[in-house]
Amino acid sequence: MMGLCKGLSRMSWKLSRTVLRGGVTGNGGSLLDQKMEKGKTPFHFSLRSAGPFGFAGLYETWISPENKPVKTCTIITTDANDLLKPIHDRMPVIVPKDKEALWMDPGMPGPRELAAILKPYPAEEMKMAEGFLRGRN
Repeated sequence: MMGLCKGLSRMSWKLSRTVLRGGVTGNGGSLLDQKMEKGKTPFHFSLRSAGPFGFAGLYETWISPENKPVKTCTIITTDANDLLKPIHDRMPVIVPKDKEALWMDPGMPGPRELAAILKPYPAEEMKMAEGFLRGRN
């Protein structure tokens, strides 16, 4: 089960009664260059279609030692696809449109059924540009 994606631990699945699957939507994202000699240059990525997409996420509300509810969330990451690999070793999991209902379904039993979702998004369906936000140089 481990190795499905970086950033998603066994604990997340053990806590599946309290940790819920969710998503964060947008039409682009940014990664800081972690590999190239230029330093920490930001790169903007999006879908070639320029349409919105959803990142796979987990969220939960827990009670702090001060007895106050704390809402937390995380975006799940996986290995970088061929487009993003030159700048970073991982990327957020982008949930394909036809898999969004499956990802959000709380009745899904666990990671084996969701493994097809928790993988790099196809590089040929994405574009990337140097620059922060909106893909500007």
